[in-house]
Amino acid sequence: MISVIYVENDPDVASIVCFLSRKYGIPLHPLSTVKEALDWLTLTPADVIVSAYDMPGINGLEFLKILRAWGDLTPFILFSDEETIEELARAAAMYGSVRLVSKNRDLGKQINHLVNMIRMAIQVSSNKNR
Repeated sequence: MISVIYVENDPDVASIVCFLSRKYGIPLHPLSTVKEALDWLTLTPADVIVSAYDMPGINGLEFLKILRAWGDLTPFILFSDEETIEELARAAAMYGSVRLVSKNRDLGKQINHLVNMIRMAIQVSSNKNR
């Protein structure tokens, strides 16, 4: 079974994304903090990680840096506000397996785009495990 975790501190956005992803056949395991995600990942590997950028404590980019420092190369998708996309694209480029999706435009369309990014990341992940 595919394991996709979704780290999002905004419960409204998390519930919409999880509902729509199930509609597309991709179950997400929602977590509300990076600490929860790190604890989860010490026990259960993920095939894909989706994370909001703007979160209290540890943001999505810092989360990615921690994972890469652990040697975890799991495909990672940052789901961020429009104004941070260019800045994050430059910063995330050095970490590999990172995709960026904006939250600010039409959320329904962006979730569709996010689901497609998850599908591609699952395919990349499953190809590496063969």
